[in-house]
Amino acid sequence: MPYKHEYDIRYKHARLERYYKNKAKHLAASNRIAHRKREYINKQKERPCADCGRMFPPYVMDFND
Repeated sequence: MPYKHEYDIRYKHARLERYYKNKAKHLAASNRIAHRKREYINKQKERPCADCGRMFPPYVMDFND
């Protein structure tokens, strides 16, 4: 990318042009990252409840410290 200063309007246009040229690639990477995060969080929530000891679906569980 020829323009490195983030406040330069040419930088913004070059960045957007690169994004739209590779939009499918950017969206695929974003989806992969979101999927990995969701898997990690659901795996952490597969433990029994800290208060009652029962198992619940991941969308019901919360993190306790």
